[in-house]
Amino acid sequence: MIKLIQLLVIGTILALIDIVPMIKSKIDKYSIISAFIYHLIMPFILFNISNSQKVILGFVVYLICSIPIVVLVFKEDRQSVPIILISSIIR
Repeated sequence: MIKLIQLLVIGTILALIDIVPMIKSKIDKYSIISAFIYHLIMPFILFNISNSQKVILGFVVYLICSIPIVVLVFKEDRQSVPIILISSIIR
């Protein structure tokens, strides 16, 4: 139960880091909601990866899963795309 709460808090913090610039740029609300849900769910997915190279695989999974968000955001604000990709790699 504690792990569940920790993952939820981590996901919320990561989501807020990503959507604040999107809100300031006045991006479509559906793109913002999509990004929030994505970052809220990804810590749960990454936590359940069982592999000896968990960190590298986590980077790759996070980056691949961010592609739909990049496509959504690219339509409205092309300047946010590098920020999203870099933040996906850093996590």
